[in-house]
Amino acid sequence: MSAPVAGRRGFPAWAGLAGLGLLAVLSGCAGVEVATICPRLGISEQTGSLTRFADGGGRGQDNVVWISDIAVADLSCNYRDELGVLMEVNLDIDMVATGGPRYQGGQADVRYFVAITDLRGNIITREEFEIGIPIGGQGQGAIREETWQLYNLEEGGTGARYEVWVGFMLSDEELQHNRSQQNL
Repeated sequence: MSAPVAGRRGFPAWAGLAGLGLLAVLSGCAGVEVATICPRLGISEQTGSLTRFADGGGRGQDNVVWISDIAVADLSCNYRDELGVLMEVNLDIDMVATGGPRYQGGQADVRYFVAITDLRGNIITREEFEIGIPIGGQGQGAIREETWQLYNLEEGGTGARYEVWVGFMLSDEELQHNRSQQNL
Protein backbone atom coordinates (compact mmCIF):
# COMPACT_ATOMS: atom_id res chain seq x y z
CA MET A 1 0.00 0.00 0.00
CA SER A 2 1.30 3.45 -0.86
CA ALA A 3 1.17 6.48 1.35
CA PRO A 4 0.12 9.88 0.07
CA VAL A 5 2.95 12.03 -1.17
CA ALA A 6 1.30 15.40 -0.57
CA GLY A 7 -2.05 17.03 -0.03
CA ARG A 8 -4.55 18.72 2.17
CA ARG A 9 -7.17 16.75 4.00
CA GLY A 10 -8.47 14.07 1.70
CA PHE A 11 -7.77 10.55 0.68
CA PRO A 12 -5.49 8.79 3.16
CA ALA A 13 -3.11 5.96 2.37
CA TRP A 14 -5.97 3.65 1.38
CA ALA A 15 -6.21 5.28 -2.02
CA GLY A 16 -3.16 3.28 -3.08
CA LEU A 17 -5.30 0.17 -2.58
CA ALA A 18 -7.94 1.67 -4.78
CA GLY A 19 -5.61 1.32 -7.73
CA LEU A 20 -6.77 4.58 -9.26
CA GLY A 21 -5.57 3.57 -12.64
CA LEU A 22 -4.66 3.89 -16.21
CA LEU A 23 -4.84 2.36 -19.64
CA ALA A 24 -1.70 0.57 -20.74
CA VAL A 25 1.02 2.80 -22.12
CA LEU A 26 1.30 2.27 -25.84
CA SER A 27 4.53 0.36 -26.25
CA GLY A 28 7.43 1.98 -28.01
CA CYS A 29 5.71 5.35 -28.58
CA ALA A 30 7.69 8.16 -27.03
CA GLY A 31 5.63 11.19 -26.05
CA VAL A 32 2.28 9.43 -26.37
CA GLU A 33 -0.21 10.60 -23.74
CA VAL A 34 -1.57 7.98 -21.38
CA ALA A 35 -5.36 7.95 -21.05
CA THR A 36 -6.48 8.28 -17.45
CA ILE A 37 -9.30 6.17 -16.09
CA CYS A 38 -10.60 7.53 -12.81
CA PRO A 39 -12.91 5.57 -10.52
CA ARG A 40 -16.63 6.21 -10.83
CA LEU A 41 -17.82 8.77 -8.24
CA GLY A 42 -21.25 8.64 -6.65
CA ILE A 43 -23.27 10.40 -3.97
CA SER A 44 -25.00 7.83 -1.77
CA GLU A 45 -28.75 8.02 -2.35
CA GLN A 46 -29.61 7.21 1.26
CA THR A 47 -26.94 9.38 2.88
CA GLY A 48 -26.65 12.32 0.47
CA SER A 49 -29.00 14.42 2.60
CA LEU A 50 -29.09 15.16 6.32
CA THR A 51 -32.07 16.62 8.20
CA ARG A 52 -31.25 17.83 11.70
CA PHE A 53 -34.25 18.00 14.03
CA ALA A 54 -34.50 19.98 17.27
CA ASP A 55 -33.97 17.93 20.43
CA GLY A 56 -37.04 16.83 22.29
CA GLY A 57 -39.44 17.37 19.40
CA GLY A 58 -40.94 15.18 16.78
CA ARG A 59 -39.70 14.37 13.31
CA GLY A 60 -42.12 16.64 11.50
CA GLN A 61 -41.19 19.46 9.14
CA ASP A 62 -42.05 22.05 11.81
CA ASN A 63 -39.21 20.70 14.00
CA VAL A 64 -36.40 20.95 11.38
CA VAL A 65 -33.33 22.92 12.46
CA TRP A 66 -31.57 22.62 9.09
CA ILE A 67 -31.30 20.39 6.04
CA SER A 68 -27.98 19.77 4.35
CA ASP A 69 -27.38 18.13 0.98
CA ILE A 70 -24.34 17.03 -0.95
CA ALA A 71 -25.19 18.96 -4.08
CA VAL A 72 -22.29 18.07 -6.35
CA ALA A 73 -19.24 15.88 -6.12
CA ASP A 74 -16.55 15.82 -8.77
CA LEU A 75 -13.46 13.66 -9.08
CA SER A 76 -10.59 14.09 -11.47
CA CYS A 77 -7.26 12.40 -11.71
CA ASN A 78 -4.10 12.63 -13.77
CA TYR A 79 -0.64 11.10 -13.90
CA ARG A 80 2.31 12.96 -12.51
CA ASP A 81 5.19 10.92 -13.90
CA GLU A 82 6.40 9.42 -17.17
CA LEU A 83 5.74 5.84 -16.10
CA GLY A 84 2.09 6.47 -15.24
CA VAL A 85 2.30 5.11 -11.72
CA LEU A 86 2.00 8.33 -9.70
CA MET A 87 -1.57 9.62 -9.82
CA GLU A 88 -2.97 12.90 -8.54
CA VAL A 89 -6.57 12.55 -7.33
CA ASN A 90 -8.72 15.65 -6.89
CA LEU A 91 -12.12 15.53 -5.17
CA ASP A 92 -14.46 18.53 -4.89
CA ILE A 93 -17.59 18.19 -2.79
CA ASP A 94 -20.21 20.96 -2.75
CA MET A 95 -22.48 20.92 0.29
CA VAL A 96 -25.47 23.18 0.91
CA ALA A 97 -27.52 23.84 4.03
CA THR A 98 -30.89 25.52 4.54
CA GLY A 99 -32.26 26.60 7.90
CA GLY A 100 -35.66 25.22 8.89
CA PRO A 101 -38.40 26.52 11.19
CA ARG A 102 -36.32 25.74 14.33
CA TYR A 103 -33.08 27.28 13.00
CA GLN A 104 -31.62 29.77 15.49
CA GLY A 105 -28.37 30.75 13.81
CA GLY A 106 -24.94 29.26 13.45
CA GLN A 107 -23.65 26.70 11.03
CA ALA A 108 -24.62 23.18 10.05
CA ASP A 109 -21.96 20.95 11.57
CA VAL A 110 -21.84 17.74 9.57
CA ARG A 111 -19.75 14.62 9.34
CA TYR A 112 -19.31 13.01 5.95
CA PHE A 113 -17.49 10.01 4.55
CA VAL A 114 -15.50 9.12 1.48
CA ALA A 115 -15.42 5.39 0.78
CA ILE A 116 -13.63 3.29 -1.80
CA THR A 117 -15.45 0.14 -2.90
CA ASP A 118 -14.85 -2.53 -5.44
CA LEU A 119 -17.42 -3.02 -8.19
CA ARG A 120 -19.37 -5.46 -6.01
CA GLY A 121 -19.87 -2.78 -3.34
CA ASN A 122 -17.40 -4.24 -0.87
CA ILE A 123 -15.89 -1.40 1.15
CA ILE A 124 -12.13 -1.38 0.81
CA THR A 125 -11.72 1.59 3.09
CA ARG A 126 -13.74 4.49 4.43
CA GLU A 127 -12.61 7.78 5.92
CA GLU A 128 -14.73 10.29 7.88
CA PHE A 129 -14.40 14.08 7.96
CA GLU A 130 -16.10 16.97 9.77
CA ILE A 131 -16.99 20.35 8.33
CA GLY A 132 -19.20 23.32 9.22
CA ILE A 133 -21.47 24.72 6.53
CA PRO A 134 -22.07 28.41 7.26
CA ILE A 135 -25.72 29.42 7.05
CA GLY A 136 -26.10 33.12 6.26
CA GLY A 137 -28.74 35.71 7.01
CA GLN A 138 -31.02 34.39 4.27
CA GLY A 139 -31.09 30.98 5.98
CA GLN A 140 -28.93 29.31 3.32
CA GLY A 141 -25.29 28.46 2.93
CA ALA A 142 -22.84 26.43 0.90
CA ILE A 143 -19.27 25.25 1.08
CA ARG A 144 -16.89 23.43 -1.24
CA GLU A 145 -14.57 20.87 0.29
CA GLU A 146 -11.51 20.39 -1.94
CA THR A 147 -9.04 17.57 -1.41
CA TRP A 148 -6.12 16.17 -3.37
CA GLN A 149 -3.40 13.60 -2.94
CA LEU A 150 -0.65 11.91 -4.91
CA TYR A 151 -0.51 8.12 -4.98
CA ASN A 152 1.64 5.35 -6.35
CA LEU A 153 -0.62 2.92 -8.18
CA GLU A 154 -0.40 -0.80 -7.85
CA GLU A 155 1.07 -2.38 -10.92
CA GLY A 156 -1.61 -3.13 -13.51
CA GLY A 157 -4.37 -1.43 -11.50
CA THR A 158 -6.96 0.82 -13.13
CA GLY A 159 -9.50 3.21 -11.72
CA ALA A 160 -12.21 1.30 -13.60
CA ARG A 161 -11.99 -1.40 -10.91
CA TYR A 162 -13.21 0.89 -8.12
CA GLU A 163 -15.88 3.37 -7.08
CA VAL A 164 -15.67 6.38 -4.75
CA TRP A 165 -18.78 7.11 -2.66
CA VAL A 166 -19.56 10.27 -0.71
CA GLY A 167 -22.31 10.69 1.90
CA PHE A 168 -23.17 12.10 5.31
CA MET A 169 -22.65 10.15 8.52
CA LEU A 170 -26.18 9.60 9.82
CA SER A 171 -27.66 8.29 13.03
CA ASP A 172 -30.12 5.40 12.73
CA GLU A 173 -33.02 7.87 13.10
CA GLU A 174 -31.63 10.16 10.40
CA LEU A 175 -31.18 7.22 8.04
CA GLN A 176 -34.76 6.06 8.72
CA HIS A 177 -35.99 9.59 7.98
CA ASN A 178 -34.17 9.61 4.64
CA ARG A 179 -35.57 6.21 3.73
CA SER A 180 -39.10 7.33 4.60
CA GLN A 181 -38.69 10.39 2.36
CA GLN A 182 -37.59 8.21 -0.56
CA ASN A 183 -40.77 6.13 -0.25
CA LEU A 184 -43.06 9.14 -0.76
